[in-house]
Amino acid sequence: MELRNAVSKETLRKYLLTSSAEAIPQARPSLLSCFTNAENPKPQLQDRLSAAGEALESCSETALQSWFDPLEILLDQEAGTLAVRFPHAFFGIRFSSLFQKLFEKKARELWGKGLSITYGAGKFTPSPPVPFVQPAPESRQDALHPAVANPMPFGEEWTFDTFIGNGKHKWALSLARDITRRAVYRATHGRAPSLDDIGEAPGLLVLCGPHGTGKTHLLRAIGNELFRTLGSDLYYASLSDLELLFAGRSVLAARQELLSKEAVLIDDFQHLSRIPDKTPTTASRFRAQIVAEPEQPAGPSVREELCLLLDRFMDQGKPVIVAGVGRPKEWSLGKALLSRLETGLWAELPEPDLDVRLRYAQQQAKFRRLPLSREQLLLIAQHCPDVRRLSGVILRVASHRSLLGRDLSEQDLLNIVRQGGDSSALTPQLIVSIVGEHCGVPAKEILGEKRRPDLVQARQLAMYLCRELLGHSYPVIGRMFGGKDHSTVMHGVKKIKLLQESDRLAHSMVTELTKACLEHRG
Repeated sequence: MELRNAVSKETLRKYLLTSSAEAIPQARPSLLSCFTNAENPKPQLQDRLSAAGEALESCSETALQSWFDPLEILLDQEAGTLAVRFPHAFFGIRFSSLFQKLFEKKARELWGKGLSITYGAGKFTPSPPVPFVQPAPESRQDALHPAVANPMPFGEEWTFDTFIGNGKHKWALSLARDITRRAVYRATHGRAPSLDDIGEAPGLLVLCGPHGTGKTHLLRAIGNELFRTLGSDLYYASLSDLELLFAGRSVLAARQELLSKEAVLIDDFQHLSRIPDKTPTTASRFRAQIVAEPEQPAGPSVREELCLLLDRFMDQGKPVIVAGVGRPKEWSLGKALLSRLETGLWAELPEPDLDVRLRYAQQQAKFRRLPLSREQLLLIAQHCPDVRRLSGVILRVASHRSLLGRDLSEQDLLNIVRQGGDSSALTPQLIVSIVGEHCGVPAKEILGEKRRPDLVQARQLAMYLCRELLGHSYPVIGRMFGGKDHSTVMHGVKKIKLLQESDRLAHSMVTELTKACLEHRG
């Protein structure tokens, strides 16, 4: 029997299952070449092929249809590796618990005990190797970040255009746009702009004001805009993340990490009051709430490092933007740091009035495709004194509507509004715990680095729920999950969304987990 190199895996499977022992040796070279693309497969591998045929013949047709047929496999004979692809992550969960042991045993009987087997989800996208040639960038922007896969890593809803305000917000919005232009100019021209270049623009901006007034929105809008030009040369973090940066490495390494950036954006600056000059680190604070860990040794003075950062950035014309609740004089900054912030411009955002809250509710409902009437939106706006709480209510409305599979009644909406939009009862830690319990994996491992299919799937589920139920940005979620890059989080969230559309099991699992999270009461 003659088989060509292009024989499909299904044909190979049927041939191994049905062919006689006498027919198998005649096809060995062709069979192996469809995996290895080798013209002259090694004789010892040929001898093992018949053993694999017998092993597969011992499996029933039903079993093969269940766990073998959906697989894609690719053997690298020289490297001694076998890559296996599942049609989706949920298939991998079932495979690992029921068939993985048998599969690996037979694969190693065929290709050697030292065979390394890896697993993943999705299709292979093989392409012939081509020489790498670095193209000359057309502009400074191309050189800085040649391929930005996602131009809005902090969430596409956070832009200058989507910021809802009125005349009271013009000053803050204008300053935010100006400092963004300044940073882009410096990155593309290699120098700070002069007054003649772009007019007056601050190098240091402080966004302050009460809770839920739009400070983080503006900070993320600046971040999204700068990322288009700066890419990885942009540093965006909360103050806790900054503390973690210095706690997790040497002072010099952390300092160099910051000073090498083109722009630094820091949120929750008011939390500096919680950090003494010399403090035991709160590194892995999120992780520590899941798994008991010993306290780490004392770290450097964050205030001193911030003073150094501001001095260097102001000298070099690089922008720094910080945001915090309240006013800077209430943040326990210390005289040295406060005096440096006073050299910049402060923009205090006022509490949103009913008109702003209503327009914000309309915008959020449109973004999430919620068919709410003006009366329903007005009800939400009247019961939510700030945009953060309002955003929480909209998230709950969207989640409940998806869970129920219908539009919400007036009573449903009223119940959600009365519960409030404060999602403090539902935390990332709780989501990880719920997902871990549901998937049968430890919460600690969800936050770890292991790449077992069941852990990857649980990790992506937890990331998705943190995004959908808490509204956290991709970078924030990435930091919660062991410092993952925002693109990794985006990939995981998108994967869960697509799986829900194509796989009933996935949709059912996400619905069940969403319900468990929403029904939790802290």
